[in-house]
Amino acid sequence: MKLGIGIVFLMVIITSLTGSFGADQPGSQPTSINATAVPDHVTLSWVGDPMTTQTVTWRTDTTVGTGIVQYGTSKELKENMTKSANVSILKTDLGNENISTTTLTNLKPGTQYYYRVGSGKNNWSPVYSFNIENNNTNQFKFLVFGDSQSGDAKKPDYKPWQSTVQNASKANPDASFFVNVGDAVEVGQSNAHWNNWFAADRGVIDSISYMPVEGNHETYDLNNNETVPTLYEGQFNVPNNGPYNNSEAYSYDYGNVHFVVLDSQFLESQKFHPNLMNDEKAWLEKDLSQTKKDWKVVFWHKTPYYTKPYRTYEDIKAAFGPVLDKYHADVVFNGHDHCYSRTYPINNDTIVGSPALGTVYVITGRSGAKYYNDNVPKVWDVNFFDAQDMPNYMVVDVNGSKMEIKNFKMDGTLVDDYTMDKTNGGMPETAVPPKYNKPRLVVNGAFLNQPLMPTFPSQINSKWYFPIKPAVEFLGGSESVSGNNETLSLVVQDYTGSGIVWSDGKVHVVVLTNASTKAMLDKTPITLPDSVSRDSSKNFLITGNDMNTLFGFTWKYDPHWNILFLTNPNTNN
Repeated sequence: MKLGIGIVFLMVIITSLTGSFGADQPGSQPTSINATAVPDHVTLSWVGDPMTTQTVTWRTDTTVGTGIVQYGTSKELKENMTKSANVSILKTDLGNENISTTTLTNLKPGTQYYYRVGSGKNNWSPVYSFNIENNNTNQFKFLVFGDSQSGDAKKPDYKPWQSTVQNASKANPDASFFVNVGDAVEVGQSNAHWNNWFAADRGVIDSISYMPVEGNHETYDLNNNETVPTLYEGQFNVPNNGPYNNSEAYSYDYGNVHFVVLDSQFLESQKFHPNLMNDEKAWLEKDLSQTKKDWKVVFWHKTPYYTKPYRTYEDIKAAFGPVLDKYHADVVFNGHDHCYSRTYPINNDTIVGSPALGTVYVITGRSGAKYYNDNVPKVWDVNFFDAQDMPNYMVVDVNGSKMEIKNFKMDGTLVDDYTMDKTNGGMPETAVPPKYNKPRLVVNGAFLNQPLMPTFPSQINSKWYFPIKPAVEFLGGSESVSGNNETLSLVVQDYTGSGIVWSDGKVHVVVLTNASTKAMLDKTPITLPDSVSRDSSKNFLITGNDMNTLFGFTWKYDPHWNILFLTNPNTNN
């Protein structure tokens, strides 16, 4: 007797939770304060050589038409050295403001400089200081932060970010610069969010260089529309050596490390940069082929080795992964998932036994208020930390042939400590997972184990079959059985790029029949590549090809691990 099962897929959005941690720090300000004649948002960065230059950027209102940097090696600025700034108008939702920027040149390596910015008699910032990179630097430290956004478009609360960045700076006063891997703010086109973000940074961003990374939220306006990230691009000055000569993708050197920043907003930028993926691939290939630095470190926002159950970015992995493999990037820092994870070394999308043979991918956690409650460790993760109780930050210490990566909670609790060592051409071996005696099923990187798995994947007529029930249950589904029919209800996010049905937000019903290649999708007949099967315990089994036809999932079997992998289409968020 033939049995049919109906699979009902419900489309919902998994909402993020927000929280607030930490006491106020000096420099917070209400959202009503906008630009004035007195400079604020004072920011350090590099567009040139960190051993001889320093770029300074700040804002004022539009009544101030000129800007000057006074600088010198004495706190009193006795040398009276000055440099005029270029002034441009930045249009914001709170009105126009002036952005002043200039690059100080011919600075002495290893020297501490003091500076202030402003114009006229009274419109001056406080005196700040910065340190210039030493000659032949091979030992230095930098800070990395995950998403610092507020989590609420209507409430630009950056107190958690303020506490995180201030605590990290206080614990690491010798840090040379810092990076936020994207989604610095909740609404990239809202100046209220940027006002509070900059206020939280005061005392840090004006003392060490900030080298930004664009996230998807940098492209959003208050109506959640995707736009050109004009406020992001207009406020930060970095090397214009990327494919589009803007701050979305660029590279720079510090010490014995080559740093690359990439734009992973393929979806958000497709209206403005329709060839972004190919343009970046070509530029990345050229950029990495030219560097002679010992280390290669790469930053972008959306992670190819995700921790969310349903969120995948196989297009990003396919675009950047082969280039990073070819030129052996040592570490990639990503964000977007708001938890911390560190992978085994990976080459060609496969775990390898040493970081000398592959790239370590790190999701940096979250440094702001927003967190998720559905992150899970994946098969490629050697370390996982779900940053729900408080934000976190990372400290990367480069010492010649060694690079130590530490992850701390906001309160200073050490979560992970990992060191790579290139001494004598070798690196520490990594204990890779064993090959399993029985085939295992992995969905979006997560193991499905008993009791969730009623049976293991198996080959039938040389084709890999697996039980459909646990895959649906892992993705949020439930099962009901009535007579000869088994119905599974599933809760997932919208998919994009699959060409199936999962972006319309409607309920769909799929009916499968044992021993048949005929199926029904919303009462419309569908022919499957392979027939549905059922084992001795009456578990319904389908093949990876069936899963692809029905739901857009891709699949592969890895004989090194004895694992069958299923991956849903790219998500649109």
